[in-house]
Amino acid sequence: MKIIQMSLALFTGLMFILIINAKSQIPVPIAYYDFESKSATASDQSFNDNTATASGAVTLVDGGAPTGASPGAAAQLDGGHFRVPGIDMNSEIRDAGDGSYTMTAWIKPSATDGERFIFGQTNQGIHHGIRNGGFLHSAHWGADWNGDTRLQEYTPAEAQDGWVHAAFVYDGANDKGKIYLDGVLNGENSQRAPNGGGHFIFGGRNNGEAQYRGLIDEVAIWDKILSEGEILKLAEGGSPIASLTDADQDGFIDAWEKKYAGNLSDLDGNNEDADFDKDGLTDAEEYKLRISDPTKSDSDDDGLDDFTEIDDGTDPSNADTDGDGLLDGVETNSGTLVDNDDTGTDPNNADTDGDGYMDGIEIVNGSDPNDDNSTPPPLLAYYDFEGDQGNTVKDKGSWGNDAEVTRPGQTILGINGGAPGGSSPSTAADFQGGFLNIPGVDMSKVISGEGSYTLAAWIKPSDLGGNKFLFGQSSQGIHNGIRNNGYLHQAHWGADTNGATNLN
Repeated sequence: MKIIQMSLALFTGLMFILIINAKSQIPVPIAYYDFESKSATASDQSFNDNTATASGAVTLVDGGAPTGASPGAAAQLDGGHFRVPGIDMNSEIRDAGDGSYTMTAWIKPSATDGERFIFGQTNQGIHHGIRNGGFLHSAHWGADWNGDTRLQEYTPAEAQDGWVHAAFVYDGANDKGKIYLDGVLNGENSQRAPNGGGHFIFGGRNNGEAQYRGLIDEVAIWDKILSEGEILKLAEGGSPIASLTDADQDGFIDAWEKKYAGNLSDLDGNNEDADFDKDGLTDAEEYKLRISDPTKSDSDDDGLDDFTEIDDGTDPSNADTDGDGLLDGVETNSGTLVDNDDTGTDPNNADTDGDGYMDGIEIVNGSDPNDDNSTPPPLLAYYDFEGDQGNTVKDKGSWGNDAEVTRPGQTILGINGGAPGGSSPSTAADFQGGFLNIPGVDMSKVISGEGSYTLAAWIKPSDLGGNKFLFGQSSQGIHNGIRNNGYLHQAHWGADTNGATNLN
């Protein structure tokens, strides 16, 4: 009987330990970025595939939060931010469950003046960061409040080297927000649910404005409330993904092995020399980098194996590292243009020769992207409305900036009789409230530098009343056309002038 009682006591004690241990585990976030791969395309270390892409002035640097879970690297934000299109802030946060969430990061700000937002979304809504003279600040667009401590007056532990851990928690069931500084509650306040829309961003608010400036590391977001104890663990150096399992105890998280190999046997963390895909990077190296597929030698299909990309400083998970329209594999960095498969350009510089035209644009237009005296023709787009199909109007110039018909019910293409004095008199387009959208022409680049431009068209207006604009852009700026009862009119949003002749 004593033996049975002792066994029962041991079993009950073991169960109690297991229950306590399970409760103490930090839940897996919906996204987590440690920047250890120093890639502008930050992979989601929670294995939920919520990739974050850098936009604007972002530099990946050695040296992250020294007391955080990943001290090797960080992101330096100098007016840029990261965009996470995979996390819709309404469907995945506001409307999921009771709308609760937690957002955390290690930060070392270089500026605490003005508005320096760490977390946000593309359309208003959530914006948490630094505001009102240096306080950690929580906001749901119109529901704003400060934490208790001005960061300029706060001294973190010496080992943190100026870094602090910031956490923002919203309890959707009770409409209450909390701010934590280095794991300690730094303020709480009533707070209504967030409004707005769009996807998650960090490093700014409302599509990238009012940017945080400084170093940032260990960014994570949960669709639930983290307890004070869990937040304290993070501030003490705990990893947001510590609860991910490693069933075969080979040092590789099971989720990583299953994502690429589909099993736990092909990739063996116990064999430090194993290289399953024979790309020159060991499986252990690919696991540490977490930006390439250990079962595929050329992860992004750009013509370069993963080892070569790491060695050359390009991104093995991005076929076009510099975003210039050319695969990394054709950008041989020789400085000499051979052909379209050997462009001689720098795969880490979108404009190798610094002439203001991206390398891919130069290749398409027949100029040399290695020679700043060789530039594409200045005609960015030309539409003659001859032979167009469907709702696409072909650019008959060399740039390939095809136009999309917006409001096709109010636009007729290919009507007989174009401008008889023009170069293509056969057919024309008739706009009755419709217009063309040309996404390939970035107006900020058209008007940058010297800022000169020319816009031209043959027109036969059927209505001269009110505002009848011919040329414009998607956000304010240029709007040239017919105005003020029939005059040709040029306008730069607030700088408007009429021509001399009334078309009436």
